[in-house]
Parts: sequence; structure tokens; C-alpha cells
Amino acid sequence: MTELESSETKAALSQRMLQVIDATPVGICITNTQGIYEFVNPAYCRFYGYSSTELLGQHFTLVVPPEHKPLLKDLHERFIAGYNEVRGEWEVLDRQGNTKQIIADATRVIGNDGQPRKVTFIMDITERIRHERMREDVERLMRHDLRTPLNAIINIPSLVRDDNNLTAEQLDLLEIIERSARTMVEMIDASLNLYKLEAGGYPLQGDTMDLIELLSRVLSDCQRSAARQGQQGVLIVGDQPMTSTDRCMLRGEPLLYYNLFANLTKNAFEASPAAARVRVRIEQQGDGARVEIHNQGKIPAEIQPKFFDKYVTQGKNTGSGLGTYSARLIVDAVGGNIGFHSCEETGTLLWVELPGDSRQAKSLP
Repeated sequence: MTELESSETKAALSQRMLQVIDATPVGICITNTQGIYEFVNPAYCRFYGYSSTELLGQHFTLVVPPEHKPLLKDLHERFIAGYNEVRGEWEVLDRQGNTKQIIADATRVIGNDGQPRKVTFIMDITERIRHERMREDVERLMRHDLRTPLNAIINIPSLVRDDNNLTAEQLDLLEIIERSARTMVEMIDASLNLYKLEAGGYPLQGDTMDLIELLSRVLSDCQRSAARQGQQGVLIVGDQPMTSTDRCMLRGEPLLYYNLFANLTKNAFEASPAAARVRVRIEQQGDGARVEIHNQGKIPAEIQPKFFDKYVTQGKNTGSGLGTYSARLIVDAVGGNIGFHSCEETGTLLWVELPGDSRQAKSLP
């Protein structure tokens, strides 16, 4: 092939590549070492509402909210210098000043002049974020509305007891109904708190509480639900079965801790084979405590790396994948630690370490 033919081929390839870039629905821009736009494709212009001539030669922070400009400028300089940039979601502004949401990814290339460039790819997720927020608002309203009928259920047992003509078995059933309704109210409150935890705005309380009594209640509630499968739960203090005199006093929020351990213990029962035993062990550690929850099931290897992520679940007919995610948020909020070990031979051991006083947590998630 002659030099002329080679030159024509390169030009044709470049032209076809440019046509592909112009036609793609993904927004693409190229910025130089100073952060100045050198190229924008039509999808990028349509998304922001600018023409290419309005963007070319401008700094990319033109589309960045004022409060984020220093951070994005610093990230751009680090990326140009060779540091990796994590793919992430960002808030941006279009030509009319409207706030939009994007997922941005980038790659670093070297131009013909030997200088690095940043090629950024953006996808519009504004509607997705809006729908998620609407769904969260609806869910919070539904949870709030559920409290009214539950409060009625809580009050019914005390009215029935006033008749004084019930058997011991009937009184036990009324107690179960009342306790279950109260637990449901607590769980609804806890699910409302999940939003606050995600937003980093949960006000930590520091009530004195007995963690052993709370774990005993959690285990009793979860075991009752699992009774049909013949599963049993046992609470161990140190290396001995729990006794009526055992105590483990912490300063924390009972509602948060109940939600934390109810989710983890419920998962343990669901993952256990029929007629198996779930073992909950508590050990005092200085002012704090370590709780271990063991079952004979194994967490699938493919979800172990993202076990505490949102909506991660597998092999269950029910469940949203929020239990372990909520648990991690709570543990992070109170300044504790959480982890697990899972294999075929020994099953799954999940552990939680809690401080003696959750109010001393330095930061919320």
C-alpha cells in the first residue's frame, strides 16, 4: 500500500469514527489539561442545552454547581496527572440552570501533541433519581399510615383482658398479639429511620439498655416465625447458655439495635436448613460488646463481596435485600464494626462489634 493510500485510509477511518461518536446517544466531551472543552458531541450538547460553539473553549465547570466546582476541578487535575477516577453519580446544571443527575465515566488519552486529554462519557439519570425519590416519599407515607391500625391492635388486648374470663392460654395469645403489634410499629419506625441513616441525618440517642434482654426478645420473635421448619435458636453469653441474671448494659438506641439484630437473625433463620439451630453469642468487650450470629447455611460466593450492598439477595422467595444493608448503615452510624465469614464446611458466622456508648460515634454515614 502506498503512502497516499495509507493516508486516505486513515482519513476514512477517522471520518467514520467521528460519525459514530456524533450518532451515539451517550454524551461525550474531551477536555484538555486545563479543563477546557476541545470536543463535544451532539448528545452532550442536547443534554446541557448548549450549542457546540457555546461550549468549545469554555471550562468544563460551566455545567457544574458552584459548590462542587473546586472538587470537580481538583479531580480533573488529578485524573490528567494519571490518578484513577471512580465512576460516579453527579449533580450538574443545564443552560437554563436546571439541576440534572448524571452517571459519568472517563478515560485518559494522549493527543497528537503528546499531551493528555480526558474523554468523559455521561448518561442522564435525572428521571431515575426523581422516580426513586418519589417512591421513597410514597413508602414513607405508607409506613406512617400503617401505624394507625396497628395502634388499634395494640389497644385491643388490654380491653379484652378487662372481661376477666380468659384462660391462661388465651391470655398468652393476647400477649403475643400485643407484642407482635408493638414490634411491627417498631419495625415501621426503623424503616423510616433507614432514610435518615442514608441521608446522614439520624439523631443518635443514648439510652441505657440491656443488650442481652434485647437479643433474647429478637431471638424469641424470629424463632416463633421459624417454628414450622423445626428450627431453634439459642442465646450464649460468653461460653455458657444465657441465665436470668446475665446482663450486658450499653448506652444506645433500643429501636435501632432491635432493627439491626432482627434483620440479621431473621436472615440467619431463613438461610438455615430445616430443623437446624441458629446460635447467637454475646461477649462483653471492655465497655462495648461483640455479638456473633451463626447458622449452617452458606452465603453464595457470587454475592459475598457485595453482601452489605443495597438490594443484594439471592435464593430467597421473599426479601428485598435491605436487611444487611440497613444493618451496615446502623453499625456505621453508631461507630461499630460488622463482618462475616461463610463457607460450606462451617456455615456462616456474622459478627457485630458495638461501642459502650453510641453517642460517641464521630460521624454518620
